[in-house]
Amino acid sequence: CCKQLRECGDAGEAKDQATSSAGVSNAVVETTKEKQKSSKAATNVGGLSSSDSKSLSSVFKPKAGSWECSTCSIRNNEDVVKCPACNTAKPGSRPVASAASSLSEMFKSK
Repeated sequence: CCKQLRECGDAGEAKDQATSSAGVSNAVVETTKEKQKSSKAATNVGGLSSSDSKSLSSVFKPKAGSWECSTCSIRNNEDVVKCPACNTAKPGSRPVASAASSLSEMFKSK
């Protein structure tokens, strides 16, 4: 009787180990599937997939009419007449009259 219980116990442990191994195996398969999904997602970044025929330079091509500031090299839209980063005027544009005087002008003694 005791010998049979011990053998049954050993068989139960073996079954538990097999179930546990199967669980680990299933977890590995699930992890692999998740990695494959994430790698597919990584190839589809910014609306472009790796299968798109667009070149990298065409993706970063400046918009038509945009201009690059000669002082700080920031790319600005066509309608911007003064660089918001360094206040340099757009080449070929007329200077915009400032509504407010400079601080030094405001505090000059009269």
